[in-house]
Amino acid sequence: MAILDEYLTKYSLTRYQVSQKSGIAATTLQNAITRNYRVNRLSIKIIIALSDILDKSPGDVLNEMLNLEQKNIPK
Repeated sequence: MAILDEYLTKYSLTRYQVSQKSGIAATTLQNAITRNYRVNRLSIKIIIALSDILDKSPGDVLNEMLNLEQKNIPK
């Protein structure tokens, strides 16, 4: 599962909800999933949108996503 999808699932959010609440195009979110972008490749626009929706700082969102990514890296 892509990190972005995993993060959205953690907060019971869908890409559609994020798109509607943030104004980010659904295709932008879909591309991040399809291309399985690592956290360091996600746009700051996505990170900020998630922070606004979740009422968290962008740094908190980034840290949580990096932690999820670390857990998914095979050892």
